[in-house]
Amino acid sequence: MTMSHQKQTHRTGSELSMWKHPPCSCIVCMPCCSRQQADDEPEANAQDRQRAEYVETPSMQLHRVHALLLSSTGYDQVYVGLQRYYDLVTTSELPTQTEEQWQASTHTSLAPISPMDVAKVDEIYYSLRAKMEDASRNNDDTSLLKICRLVSLLQRIRVLHSQPSQGPSVLPATQDEGLAAYLTFLRKLVLDHAVKLTKSLFPNMTHTRSDEDGQGGMDTHTSWEGGTHASTDLKDTGVSCLTALGEIYSNIIDLVEYHYPLVSHGFGQNAAPYMVAQLHEQSDKHTSSIFTLLMQHYNLSKVLEQMMTLDAGVRPATPPNAGSEVLYRDPLELDELLDVMARITSYSQKYVNALKQRVGSTPAKVVRGYGPGGFLDLDHLLGSIQLVLGYYLPLEDRYLRAAMTRAIRDNMPPIADVSQTIAQSIAETSSIYDDDDPDEEQGKLYSGIMDDIFFLLRKVSRRSMSTLSAHTACSVLFLGLAAGGLEVQWIGAVRDRLLAYQRTMAIALAAFGKLEEDANTPRFIMLLNDIERASEYLQKLKDELEGDAAKHFGADAPRVQQCLQDAAPVHMTLLGLLNHFIPWFAGSIAPRISPLLVHFHSPAVSYNMNEADYERAEVNDPFMSAFIAGLHSILSPFIKDVSGLSVGNRDRVVAHIAGHTAQLIEADVMAYHRFTPLGAVQLGKEVRMLVDYFSSLGSGGTLSYKFVRLSQMAQLLNVDRLQEVVDYWDGDSKAAWRLTQEEVKVLLLRRTDLAPDQISALRLY
Repeated sequence: MTMSHQKQTHRTGSELSMWKHPPCSCIVCMPCCSRQQADDEPEANAQDRQRAEYVETPSMQLHRVHALLLSSTGYDQVYVGLQRYYDLVTTSELPTQTEEQWQASTHTSLAPISPMDVAKVDEIYYSLRAKMEDASRNNDDTSLLKICRLVSLLQRIRVLHSQPSQGPSVLPATQDEGLAAYLTFLRKLVLDHAVKLTKSLFPNMTHTRSDEDGQGGMDTHTSWEGGTHASTDLKDTGVSCLTALGEIYSNIIDLVEYHYPLVSHGFGQNAAPYMVAQLHEQSDKHTSSIFTLLMQHYNLSKVLEQMMTLDAGVRPATPPNAGSEVLYRDPLELDELLDVMARITSYSQKYVNALKQRVGSTPAKVVRGYGPGGFLDLDHLLGSIQLVLGYYLPLEDRYLRAAMTRAIRDNMPPIADVSQTIAQSIAETSSIYDDDDPDEEQGKLYSGIMDDIFFLLRKVSRRSMSTLSAHTACSVLFLGLAAGGLEVQWIGAVRDRLLAYQRTMAIALAAFGKLEEDANTPRFIMLLNDIERASEYLQKLKDELEGDAAKHFGADAPRVQQCLQDAAPVHMTLLGLLNHFIPWFAGSIAPRISPLLVHFHSPAVSYNMNEADYERAEVNDPFMSAFIAGLHSILSPFIKDVSGLSVGNRDRVVAHIAGHTAQLIEADVMAYHRFTPLGAVQLGKEVRMLVDYFSSLGSGGTLSYKFVRLSQMAQLLNVDRLQEVVDYWDGDSKAAWRLTQEEVKVLLLRRTDLAPDQISALRLY
């Protein structure tokens, strides 16, 4: 017995067609194993018994599988047993050296297959088919998946039995019976969910099941009873379509996320993408019906035709037998419809992106390998999305233009008649800026138009981005910011209205010398304030939409963000309007400043001061205090917190007035007054008072840069000797001097104590 045992254990791998395996305790092999152990027991020591080998045949393993299946031990153990049988059949060599060397071997052959094994496999196969049908009827997902895996493996074994010469092979996903049965079950779940949902939302929808696809009633046909529009109204139908699409898409995505790893593990990597394709194919039958309902109920082609009729200036008449047909008489009525269209495309595109992302995680070679007809075919759904977007874009364009026109019409300040303004000004002594003025613009810095315009732009832009179509978003952004939107409609209307106000204000200015006498002046100021606010709103909107683009479009975000750069020219156009009308407005106020300088020319104001004169001027300012009071009376109507200029525009106007005032005083200093050193000190003090006043009118910062030349004049007039002038001129601050050599000499000639010949002899390089 010992020699026989040694001879058996030293056989080479090529002499054996059976795997060596430790003794088994199953009900099939236990008698044989027990007799062998009993014969060897007296002659084998303990170490020999541990090394004793049991040789297992495929038939024995197949009987064990059948016994496990009869005993209902568990499908997992049955699968392990079947996989063991498959390995025994497909591998006939035993390892001769190491496991690594054996796995590296490429030579395989099939073990002999007996007719009894074939019959036993068929018996197990049909038994599992019956169990598979029971699990499917009972909706037992967990058991069904395990049984389908067994059927798939048994199918491979049966193929091996029928074609042993071809050796082991991997079944394509489209030919795998176990996978097909499991996908049929999943498709049935999709079908049941969709039918239940659509019946609850659309009572007039009927569903007819058939077996046209050959997969056990997984096809469904949808029809309508009682007409296209049924009893639901427009809003309810739109909400129902949104609800139905959202629920169906969410159900598919949940099924894919849960079952993708299970199918990939149970049937191979090729099977998981095929599952996604099959579930989408099933859902597409129902989503197509919903898209059809949407197109029929809203009759988008008819709606677009109605809008084109309105564009031509013809209001459509109500047909005599219109019934429940939707009729739009104003583009503003499209708002709810556009919301529905945008949300439907958003739901659909998110669903498409989710499926692409899931299938895209599979290597390309695997996706290409799951057989003809198994590819994820999204063309039909993408075509439906593009069809909806094809109507959405022109309808959104008409809604935007109509809403913009109404906002301008309802909120743009009117134009007062010039003759009425003049007559009213003659009859009344009060200014239009008096607190009891009944004008509706009184007390308002801004009109309501900006809030309406930018609310509209924000809504339309974000709605277009919610479609998740970069092309659609870019088109709407262009329409909103440039063509037909902000730049063409609103900015064009504002420019025309400002020019109209400018003409009437010029007439009032010529007649009365005051802009306040024209009723259009506060409206002119309000529009200037609106332009400044529009510039701020535009930048905020651009920043917000850039963030939305990054969130919605991923890799396409730079494309949409580039489209937002169209806001830059619009911003420059707004600033251009301010740079054109603000100087004109400030220039209309400036002529009223010159009369205030009449006192500056009188003998009462003298800078040819001695110490006594200087002391009196400190106690009783001879000029600047009264001049500043006069300036404030001129400017106060335009710089009030209400019905005046906005902060930014106030700064612009004040800067222009400050520059004009400085030029007037510079000319008078050079032409009218003589200065002593004390008089120059008094001039410097008055210049600082003027700088402080104008700076107090602004929103922050100083306007000293407007008075640089005047300050330098006071500094030169205060020198004790001419050499100081040369030192100033040739020093480090030479580049900062705003006065020319000729102006310096003319100015020094205004000093009463400096010799003219010495001033003429100055050499300033």
